Amino acid sequence: MGTDKKIGIEKAERAIAKKYSTRFMLVDCSLSISRTSGVRVLYLNGTDYDGVTYRIRHVWLKKMRPPSGMQVVNRHHYLVTQADKVHGEGKYDYSLIKEEDITFINKLSIVCPTHGVFKKRKSAHVTDREGCPKCSKGKLNEYRRY
Repeated sequence: MGTDKKIGIEKAERAIAKKYSTRFMLVDCSLSISRTSGVRVLYLNGTDYDGVTYRIRHVWLKKMRPPSGMQVVNRHHYLVTQADKVHGEGKYDYSLIKEEDITFINKLSIVCPTHGVFKKRKSAHVTDREGCPKCSKGKLNEYRRY
């Protein structure tokens, strides 16, 4: 408590952060202050059960709903966990993807174990559930009736 007072975190701010972390199941939580250009900004740093680390501005915590200003610290790990939930554990290899390549615009190089490398955007691969195009074409031919 003494160290929090020294760096300027108030009791009410700690209580809001604690409520938020229990409600949204964040395991390792800590508060940090950033003083860029003379403005005090408070962040909650937390990890969920999948091991994804988030950095959330404290202003968004007061609304007590999933914030739109949520930052994922390790985007590659987040992509792999989300894709494994959608496509199955370890179905594709994401070793060719770099941290800075993960944006809304760039196509990512994903490795299919049977057909090799194919390119998909993150939104198409995770949200639209699109996988390897050659594997999908094979499934379509199997289910087609003449």
